[in-house]
Amino acid sequence: MVKTSKLTDAIFDVGGVLYTLDYDRMFKNFSDLCGKPIEKIKDILYKENILIDFEKGRISSIEYYKAVTPDFECSLSFDEFKRIFNSFLIKRDQMFDLLKKLKNHINIHILSNTNEINAETLMHDLESIPSSIVYSFQTGYKKPQHEIFRIALKKANSDPKKIIFFDDTEENVDAARALGINSYLFQNKESLLTTLDLFGISIH
Repeated sequence: MVKTSKLTDAIFDVGGVLYTLDYDRMFKNFSDLCGKPIEKIKDILYKENILIDFEKGRISSIEYYKAVTPDFECSLSFDEFKRIFNSFLIKRDQMFDLLKKLKNHINIHILSNTNEINAETLMHDLESIPSSIVYSFQTGYKKPQHEIFRIALKKANSDPKKIIFFDDTEENVDAARALGINSYLFQNKESLLTTLDLFGISIH
């Protein structure tokens, strides 16, 4: 007997789901280039909650660059800064392959707490996979705020009961679930496939 899915859409987080986040790699790259200790690099990049402002779109890429790079005290062009700033994103090819297959069954959407610089890499890698993308820097909100989930639901244009959401943070999963979205904590590809199978979607 063939199972029929009631799902029409799937929303995916990015970091920890589609990408491994290797922050130590990024810190080391900045440290090696500028000759500053890694702890100092962290302080510079995260000073006074500036990254939160960046991820909520309160400041632009160039404003963030101009705010933090003087403290590095080394020659660092905007393009070089962006390259290193994106170096913590390690693409999980198996997950991207899965999304391409899943797209043949339901609509794919992306919901991510991210900034304008990291989004450049995401857009390049995601290409035409998702039907919609919601980035925190474009909305002024971050998960687990309900407002950003409502924006994602509006873009998906579907009943929350027909949507499944995967995120690697329990707090975000709980927030989406409170809005009636079928929400699951991402652990690995295998558990995701098992969950999809329960909803009648089998990916081979």
